[in-house]
Amino acid sequence: MKRSLAVPSTATYEARAHGGGLLRAACYVPAMCRSIHRLRDGSSISDHTAMEEAALQYVRKVSGFAKPAPHNREAFDRAVRDITEATDQLMHSLTIRGSNRP
Repeated sequence: MKRSLAVPSTATYEARAHGGGLLRAACYVPAMCRSIHRLRDGSSISDHTAMEEAALQYVRKVSGFAKPAPHNREAFDRAVRDITEATDQLMHSLTIRGSNRP
């Protein structure tokens, strides 16, 4: 069954308990952060600033911090830089049909 990522839903997952029995539990499958927008529209790619903003929203979402404490600032900023770089590499290595890009 295909699930949409746009709407939160509950799902059932199965796991083996330590005794070998099977456990069934409901889990919450959250929607993707709505602040992160598509960075490619047809053959055009968003600029570096849009990639940084998307990376910042992603790091905020997964870390649970809108603004990190001073002792976490370096790790937070490094994650944003790394994700921005990975996004840039991905976007510029994609082959887009119907465009003059490679």
